[in-house]
Amino acid sequence: MLGLLMTLFASLFFLIGALISLKIKNKNKLYSFAIGLSIITFLGIIIFDLIPEIKNCLKGLNLGIFLSIIFIILGFLSLFLIDKMIPSHNHIHKKNEKNIKEHNSHIFHISFLTSLGVIIHNLIEGMSIYIITYTSLFSGLIMALSVGFHNIPIGIQVGISSQNKQTKRVKFLLILLILSTIIGGFLVFLFNIILETYIMGLLISLTIGMTLYLIIFEFLKEILNNNDKKTSLYGMTLGCILIFLNILIG
Repeated sequence: MLGLLMTLFASLFFLIGALISLKIKNKNKLYSFAIGLSIITFLGIIIFDLIPEIKNCLKGLNLGIFLSIIFIILGFLSLFLIDKMIPSHNHIHKKNEKNIKEHNSHIFHISFLTSLGVIIHNLIEGMSIYIITYTSLFSGLIMALSVGFHNIPIGIQVGISSQNKQTKRVKFLLILLILSTIIGGFLVFLFNIILETYIMGLLISLTIGMTLYLIIFEFLKEILNNNDKKTSLYGMTLGCILIFLNILIG
């Protein structure tokens, strides 16, 4: 049961991020800040968490690197196709936003894609947190905190969408994000599921591909076309600090 509590603990950081977004009045500045924070934390997750994890999972597997690259490409293409199925949106913003409906739809679009890319990752993390907590409570707590740190900016980004009166959709995304980590741990608890390490490695590779798509075609474009680059830079600075803390805790 302690393993499930740890997955819940890590998941609640999404809610903390969403609550932060609700408490701050200047949503546009917060959005610029969250985009800058997200792009750096996502890069940090890929470099310092996911890539080392893939190396461990695919160690000794024939053509492991090749398969990993294939799944990264598949993850990238899958989010690309999903993006094309969703109504179009524009990254170019004006200081005086004329089409508020289109702008708000654009914010929710990015939040939706971000959540989708994170859910698979959360399922794997939930399994990992549960298994590690079963072995060592202290190690499980450290991992839950580490996961929680990079859940905050995602929660902020999803929470910002509530400014456009899409509260029901935002709540739905938050519930999916929170449940995805818990479900990962619950599957191990209920069925004693332990995925083969190479399968976890390929799923993580899929996640990297989806995350890279978000970074290149959503977050980066958003920063380049955003009028408030200074605030985005503040977010990127905080992202670097969080990555450093993540490395220390890990």
